[in-house]
Amino acid sequence: MALFGRSRDDAATNSISFTVEPREVAPGGELVVRVDVGGDLDASARAVRVTLEGHANYQAKVTRSYGTEDDSTTSTTEEWQSYSLHKDERELPAQSGSVDVAFRLPRNVPPSSSGAVTWTVSARIDRHGKDPVARAEIVVRHGSDSVPTSRAPQQQDDGLTLDLPVAVRAGDTLSGTLTVAVGKDITARAVLVRLYRKVTYTAAPMDAGTFYGGSTLSAFPFTGKGLITSESMLAEAEVSGKHDFAGGSVEQLPFSVVVPASGGPTTAHAYARVEWRVEAVVDRRMRADYSVETPLAVR
Repeated sequence: MALFGRSRDDAATNSISFTVEPREVAPGGELVVRVDVGGDLDASARAVRVTLEGHANYQAKVTRSYGTEDDSTTSTTEEWQSYSLHKDERELPAQSGSVDVAFRLPRNVPPSSSGAVTWTVSARIDRHGKDPVARAEIVVRHGSDSVPTSRAPQQQDDGLTLDLPVAVRAGDTLSGTLTVAVGKDITARAVLVRLYRKVTYTAAPMDAGTFYGGSTLSAFPFTGKGLITSESMLAEAEVSGKHDFAGGSVEQLPFSVVVPASGGPTTAHAYARVEWRVEAVVDRRMRADYSVETPLAVR
């Protein structure tokens, strides 16, 4: 399925639109933009420009001072910042018709993910003034061959263990098994599996390393001041309703949960990281819950 962008300049009776194939592309991959320019271009049209661009987005705490030197106040707000990750612009002749433009992404760019990385294709008629511009976001997603092959050991203090794939594609179903091996009899109101997506913004550049933290997946260790963190539970599945677990026994509970496509993949740049984790909870009435969690790479 092609991605589509369109713009029209009614005053000049010109239009510009494009389609992109494929709609999703991996770092190092190629995409083709078919640009269609409609109407007769007048002498003010200098060129048709087609651009592939990636932006790193993040939030930062910004402090400003107001007033005089003797009587001033300060205010700190969280504001959106961005910088360019990649920009490739092609100049085409200013003429009507259709033309294909091929772009190749660098191999080391971060994948798209909401609140952290955006990739766009745009096409415009450059005419010194009001330029008709068509623009659309594309999805940059890592392939299955670029994800970690193992994960860090889980904490098993409550006798719970999660067995699940290291990585999953956004929009797909994650299937796994929760093993419960408690040391004493307990009664659960419910057993739940939850998916969390966490975005962390930093005040100073960090060593992003790989997007997944290396060949062994683990939670990224953040240090320093000025962190802005946002974590959301994006999915939950009930593995079991009310259930009695006998101390010394071992039970295995299979589960499946859909990874929301809207959340976006695990990614990183100098000022932000997007991480996912899976948490299993044995919910107990009037007692402390039992739980275990493990990181998940979403591609």
